Amino acid sequence: MRNTSSFFSITCLILITSGCSTTSGPITSWSDQDWYDETLAYKETLPPSHPDQIENMFSVSDETRKLIQRKFTSKDKHKRARRLAQWLIESSGHDMEYKIEANLTPDEAFKKRQGNCLSFTILLITLANDLGIELKYNDVDLPSMWSLDEQAGLVFYRHINAIYRTATHTQIFDLAIEDYDAGFPQRTISQQAAGALLHSNLGVDQLRKDNQELAYHHLKLAASLDPSNPDLWINLGAAYKRFEQFDLAEHSFKIALELDDKQSLAASNLERLYRQLNQNALADRFGKIAHRARQKNPYVQYKLAQEQLDRKKFRPAKRTIKRAIKLHSEDPKFFELSSVIHQHLGQYKEAILDLEKAFNMSKDVDERGRYFDKVRLVAKRAEEEAINRKNRRALSNTDLQLSPYRQLNN
Repeated sequence: MRNTSSFFSITCLILITSGCSTTSGPITSWSDQDWYDETLAYKETLPPSHPDQIENMFSVSDETRKLIQRKFTSKDKHKRARRLAQWLIESSGHDMEYKIEANLTPDEAFKKRQGNCLSFTILLITLANDLGIELKYNDVDLPSMWSLDEQAGLVFYRHINAIYRTATHTQIFDLAIEDYDAGFPQRTISQQAAGALLHSNLGVDQLRKDNQELAYHHLKLAASLDPSNPDLWINLGAAYKRFEQFDLAEHSFKIALELDDKQSLAASNLERLYRQLNQNALADRFGKIAHRARQKNPYVQYKLAQEQLDRKKFRPAKRTIKRAIKLHSEDPKFFELSSVIHQHLGQYKEAILDLEKAFNMSKDVDERGRYFDKVRLVAKRAEEEAINRKNRRALSNTDLQLSPYRQLNN
C-alpha cells in the first residue's frame, strides 16, 4: 500500500472553480436526429430495478453500512471523513489496493478491496454520505493523460477525487495524490456525472474486449446521463467507428466538437475517420481544426515554452509562457517557469513578481516555502548583478582616464 502520509492534501481557503458545460445540446442538423434523441433517452429505457441505474450502482450492502456506522461515530464531520479515508487504505484497516483498471461499483470496490481513483472516490463519498458527511466529486484534468488520449482516440477518466469544503478550509481526499495538482483545471460534478464517467470507463473496457453489445450499452448510458460532457460522445464515437458504423461515429464526434470547440481529440478523431473513408478534403479540414485546438491547450503551450527554454530561445519562450498563462492563470508552475525565463533575460524584477504570484496562488505549504526561498535567491542574484554592472562601469571609466597615459607609454 502507498504511504498514507502522502494521501491527503490539506489547504486553507481554497477557491476551486466549479461548473461544467451548460450547452443545451448540439444544433439539430445531424441527419439522424432520431438516433440522437434515442441516445439522450437511453437511461429512461432501464427499469428502476436495473443494476446500472445510478441509485443501484452507488449503493453498498447493509452489512457494510452497519460496519461503517459502528466504526465512525465522532461528532466532528471533518475528522470522521479523514479517519474513514485513512481506514479504507491503511494496512491495519480495510487495506484497499490501487489498481488503475479497477472500474468498480462501491460495493464491488469494498468487497474486492481495490479500486482506481474513480471507483475509490465513489466508494468514499457513498460511505461518507451514510455518515451524514457531504463530500463532493472533483473532476480533474490531468495533462499527462492528454497525449495518451490523442494516441488512442479515446478519453480515459481524467482524475477524480473527493473534496470536503467548509467556510474555513478545503480538504482533498485522493487515492493517488502524487498525480494531483491544485493548479490543474478542475470542477465539482454531480453524482450522476460521476456515474456517467464510470459507465464510460466500463464501456471502454468492453470495447477493448470487442464486446459490442456491452460497449454500446455502457457508452450510450454514459452519454445519456451526462450529455453535456464531450468526452463521453468521443468514446461512443470510437465504439461506433470500431464496429464500422461510420455515420454514427461521425455524428458522435461532431456532437463532441459542438459541445467544446477546443476539443482537439474530437477533431482529430474526425480527421482519422475521414482519412479511413478516403475523404481527404474533410480530413485536412478537421486536421487543421485539431491543430488549432491543441494550440489553445495551456499545457501544450507550457511544454513548448519549456522546450524553447531548453534550447536557449528565451524570447520565444517568454511569448509562449505568456500565452499559456493567458489560457490558464491558476497553475503556479506557469508563473515559476515564466520567472526562470525572465531570469535568463536579466529581467529580475519581473522574475520576482512571477514568483510572488506563484507563492500567492499555491495551496501547498512546502511549495510556498520553495517559492519564498526562490524569491530571496533571485533578489540576491539581482543585487549581485547590479554590483557587477556598477563595477564594470567604474572599470570602464578608469580605462578611459588611463588611455592617454597608455598611448604615451606606447
